[in-house]
Amino acid sequence: MITTLISVAVGGALGALMRYGASIMVAGTTIVPVWVATLTVNITGCALMGVMVGLMAQYPVIIEPWRPFIMVGFLGALTTFSSFALDSFTLLEQGHYLTLCGYLAASFTISLSAFFAAYSIIKAGQI
Repeated sequence: MITTLISVAVGGALGALMRYGASIMVAGTTIVPVWVATLTVNITGCALMGVMVGLMAQYPVIIEPWRPFIMVGFLGALTTFSSFALDSFTLLEQGHYLTLCGYLAASFTISLSAFFAAYSIIKAGQI
């Protein structure tokens, strides 16, 4: 258990540093908007998550020890969007179509609404 926790922590640190590095690289340019870094990291993270799920299906014995480090730690810190993509894929693969639709709708609408509501409360000086 301790080994897994350390593995997730190290992977998470590396993923967070890579995400920060991508933002810093893009922020240093005047041509590319900062959101491009986020989009690029999210797309890359989702692609890597897909690679890992595919590899786990092909080579579960080899990949399993690396799963917490790569999938939970590195990719989880690099982009939570990759975890969102994995959860969506799992629901789709299991045939939970109605749950998937609700999950997708809630993830976008409630998450964005929570962000804007929190921002508006803070900006209005109510907290």
